[in-house]
Amino acid sequence: MKTTPTAEMAARYVRELECDWVVFLETPQPFPPREGRDPIIFTNNREVIKVVPHAIFLNITTPEDDDELSDCLVWEASFRGLVPPGRTIIFSRFNGGVEDLLGKIKKVPEWMLVIREKAVAGTIGFAQHLSEKGVGAAFLVGDSRRVLKLSEDIYPLRLKGRIKIWERKYWEFFTRLAGTFDGAFVIESNGEVVAPCVRVKPRAEVGLEGLEGLGTRHRAVCAMTVDTKAVGVAVSEEDRRIRIFREGKKLYTIGPPKI
Repeated sequence: MKTTPTAEMAARYVRELECDWVVFLETPQPFPPREGRDPIIFTNNREVIKVVPHAIFLNITTPEDDDELSDCLVWEASFRGLVPPGRTIIFSRFNGGVEDLLGKIKKVPEWMLVIREKAVAGTIGFAQHLSEKGVGAAFLVGDSRRVLKLSEDIYPLRLKGRIKIWERKYWEFFTRLAGTFDGAFVIESNGEVVAPCVRVKPRAEVGLEGLEGLGTRHRAVCAMTVDTKAVGVAVSEEDRRIRIFREGKKLYTIGPPKI
């Protein structure tokens, strides 16, 4: 397959700027020849895997906005450990056989180091499971003693046995709790689920910037990241997006799953 001018341009950027190349494929097609670094390929179409076996399935609804898509891909590439923080990524979108260079070069933010910590990454993994099921939930990861001091029990249970949030055999139980009680899960920095349902009572107040249209759950989680050193994760039942907070700011929003 002959490369298009935009493909050649992308390859030149990858070569000259030492970027990583992230590609999104929506339709099955052979990948064109390329120069420089091998691309990281994501797709939201399982049929693509048959044509491009090394593509990585990404279970999201394709964002209409290219900025949102590029944000999603930089997240996935870094969260999965494919591109480390500090590296630069150039994006291409392949759709219907037409290649479109987004014209965006992004640097993977350093805060991805925090998000890739095992406890936070495991919490996000479970949050993605809840998002697919349409169940809302909130999580506070780390600084659990301080978090518990600013909380009260809804479901009077302290888990024993050192259950880790990434242990899938407990996800059905946790999903039922999240669907029944409107509380937050408290997760220790080593991934242990300390309390499955608490009502958080933050002392801090947060503005509406970045929280427009969101309910009390998201604002409470955001405020708790001011009062504590915890990382907040909130799953919206309405739009199925996952939002991540730290130090009173929204770091990132993970788009809704492809249903």
